[in-house]
Amino acid sequence: MFNLPLRQAETALREGRLNEAFQLATRPDVREHRDGQRLITRLSEEFLSRGRGHLEAGRLSEARNDCDNARRLSGNLDSIGELASLITEAERTRLRSTQQKEQLINAARIELDRGECSLGGQIIAKLPEDDSSAGLIADTIEIRRDQIERAAERARAAIESGPLAESVNAVADLRRLSTKHRELPRLVDQLTKSAETEVRAELAAGRLDRAEWLLTRLGEFLDESAELAALAPVPDQAKRIAKLLVTASYSEATVELRRLSGILGEAKWLDEVLAKVEQAATRHQELQSTPFRLAGNRQNSGPRLMTPARINQARHREGEAPAEPYAGYAIAARQEPRPPVHADSIPADSGQQAWLLQVDGAGSTLLVTSPRVIFGSRRVDIPLRGFTAAAPVTIERSGGDYLIDSYEPVDPGGRPTGRRLLGTDESLNFGRRCRVRFRVPNPASTSAVLELNGPQLSRQDVRRIVLLDDALIAGPARTSHVVASSVETPCVVFHQDGEFFIRRGIASERGQREVAQPILPGESITIAGARFALNPITTL
Repeated sequence: MFNLPLRQAETALREGRLNEAFQLATRPDVREHRDGQRLITRLSEEFLSRGRGHLEAGRLSEARNDCDNARRLSGNLDSIGELASLITEAERTRLRSTQQKEQLINAARIELDRGECSLGGQIIAKLPEDDSSAGLIADTIEIRRDQIERAAERARAAIESGPLAESVNAVADLRRLSTKHRELPRLVDQLTKSAETEVRAELAAGRLDRAEWLLTRLGEFLDESAELAALAPVPDQAKRIAKLLVTASYSEATVELRRLSGILGEAKWLDEVLAKVEQAATRHQELQSTPFRLAGNRQNSGPRLMTPARINQARHREGEAPAEPYAGYAIAARQEPRPPVHADSIPADSGQQAWLLQVDGAGSTLLVTSPRVIFGSRRVDIPLRGFTAAAPVTIERSGGDYLIDSYEPVDPGGRPTGRRLLGTDESLNFGRRCRVRFRVPNPASTSAVLELNGPQLSRQDVRRIVLLDDALIAGPARTSHVVASSVETPCVVFHQDGEFFIRRGIASERGQREVAQPILPGESITIAGARFALNPITTL
């Protein structure tokens, strides 16, 4: 009796369409036919043969599928069991290799975060040269080594000729990049000695606001010097003395002034103040013995201390800009006006800048170089249209990890957030219509991607935000930060000292990488079959 499905299965088997033949051979009318068993035997042998070929080529998933199809056709034959054992062992070997690779990459990252570029390079050298992760880490090491050397050069130049605030920033940047740099101890010693001289000079001249500002900027370097550690409490002592003078507590103020004189023996103005306060204490005691009791009216008669918070509150009511950070020592009533602290005497910190990267086939991507970004509805770093949470949400990069800080739940499950570590692929809800996908697509780079579910920014063409650390990958694979099918081979975009560079390919067949090309703002460059353009953004 003619059996059409059987004949179709035989034809598919002869032409090598094994999967089609498998679908036909598993039909009951084919299996029960007298010629069906011979077909099944031949088809099972073909699956075993093709499975062995996949196994030799390293295509383990395809080999596993063919082995399973042969088992469904012929049962647990010895030949099928042998192939299944070989595939299982190959999968275990690949898993161990992947785990070892991840361990090496993590170890190299730890050394790189500590600034140990040489140790990181030695670890990465244990990976194959054609490994993409090894190539990207090697690029990162080269960039970090160059950053460290540039930071050391800036620190040397700043200490030799720059102002103290610039020197502090330069040495702090060097220590952040490399805690084991050979020149770091000498640079820290020169910085602290220069700071001791300048801070003591400001205190001796009576410029307490400026001295406190300098001590605040020194921050982490205060513990590096015994003299700076001794001078650090002086601004707080000055504030306590000011409060005592406001409340007419002249005796207590005298004690505090004498303690301060022991630290600032060279401050002549302090001797004059101490003499006046001692005289005021004597007069105050004399007045207390008269019928006019000052104690009952002290709370209303004393001058009010204008602290920085009160000054800024008053300026806010009048629509003025906030006052200088440390302009709060002056007493508002019955006191000689002191020279103001000019804004040009306190250098301002330069803010981070956002960039718009446009790639053919991928649209526009917002690049943010700051390690700490605040999201919200307004008056934040990145305002989102659909953001409905009561308080802003902060995402901060710390080392190779990302931390989220939120007062409200942001995950779909409604778990309390607070401050916690973000996963490499996590969905965040900033509102009913504002959902964001957080991803770290490539383990070799600490740059993260925030994928927006629609036009959440004022620029509706931007659907992707990259929190840029060392580099990003643009290419057709899902493991790229910017997925663009028009890019023929993966390209790496680096950010270094405010400049951007691009290189085609992570690593060539010989392990050699192409020379990186600069991407100038406002211009475009064509590489790997696609056009890349970069433009600065000042408003979002």
